[in-house]
Amino acid sequence: VPNAGALQTYLNNNSWGKQANVHFTVTSNAATMNYDLDHNGKLADPLAVSTTYAEVNVLSSAKVAGAFNIYYAKEYEYPVALADDARGEAWFGDAKNAGVIVITAHEIGHLLGISSPAPHPTSDRRDLMHANIDGLSGCRIPYAHWNLVNP
Repeated sequence: VPNAGALQTYLNNNSWGKQANVHFTVTSNAATMNYDLDHNGKLADPLAVSTTYAEVNVLSSAKVAGAFNIYYAKEYEYPVALADDARGEAWFGDAKNAGVIVITAHEIGHLLGISSPAPHPTSDRRDLMHANIDGLSGCRIPYAHWNLVNP
């Protein structure tokens, strides 16, 4: 789980705020929740793997209305992370190669309305919305994506 201050700084000073004029206030509610209803040790993926929202709905019981809600779990059935823009939620597991802050910024891009695959695909792994973003150097927001979050 990233530090709330470090995540807010990255979102505002490195990625979305600096490059796309979209700013965030990050707060943390570090609650431990018993979401593992099937006792397999993983957060069930609602879309691709288990296709059930039962476990993520447990997490959603702590949802803050009018905000993006991001949940971090030790293990997640989906390989890295997934965002559901209709729910304003994203879910993360530990199986990632890039830094958690960069991956969080990427998933927030989906919550801002940049679909997957992005409507303006990019081949540059430094672009924040590249499917296989380089977590060490990736945070560039191309103009086409700026237009999507600033209609």
